Amino acid sequence: MFKGLFKTHPKAAVALGALLTGAVLFFTFSDDYVKTFKDNLVPELVGVAVDLALIVFVLDIIALKQEKKRSRQLEKRAREYLRFIVVNMLKNDELFEITKSALPSIVDYDANKHDFKFFASERLRSNEVIDALIVALSRENKTVNEHIKKHVETELSSFHSLFPIVAEVSDEHFKIWGRIVYFLTKVSHGEDLASNMITVLQKIKKFDRHTERVFGKVS
Repeated sequence: MFKGLFKTHPKAAVALGALLTGAVLFFTFSDDYVKTFKDNLVPELVGVAVDLALIVFVLDIIALKQEKKRSRQLEKRAREYLRFIVVNMLKNDELFEITKSALPSIVDYDANKHDFKFFASERLRSNEVIDALIVALSRENKTVNEHIKKHVETELSSFHSLFPIVAEVSDEHFKIWGRIVYFLTKVSHGEDLASNMITVLQKIKKFDRHTERVFGKVS
């Protein structure tokens, strides 16, 4: 029986063996079981219990810190796809010119639209750009709409594939991602394209805002 236990659960078998050995030694060489237990074993057990509690506490803190770090890395991965949406919209020359009238400082991205980084630490700037795009989209433009629809059709499957990743960030991020994908799907079908794309941009802002709530001030 012990041999079978050792094969299937070696750690448990070693622990059980050590416990049995200790019990045999205790009952064999102790003249006064109560006194020996009280004077020797109790202090040792208390010390072991305290050490174990401290170890578990420290390990729990380390595990939580690592889990939060991992969640943040996954959030960054999802954030990059949201950034692609904005960057692609900026790449449309016609939309960029309309956006420039709402936000003149957007010329910062004139030479390279990828300079828009969508960092969590630059939420105010990101909001300015996204709000200007919302204003520009409110002016229905068939050419711009077709450009956006084509991009969304290409990237939609990637957004679907990221659901498991976003689920590990936070419940709220996952809910927001679900709404983003829902409205992107509508865009890909050509349904109220400008209106639905504006909603997507608003959800992107909400995703960004919630990151600060979950992770605090981040870089």
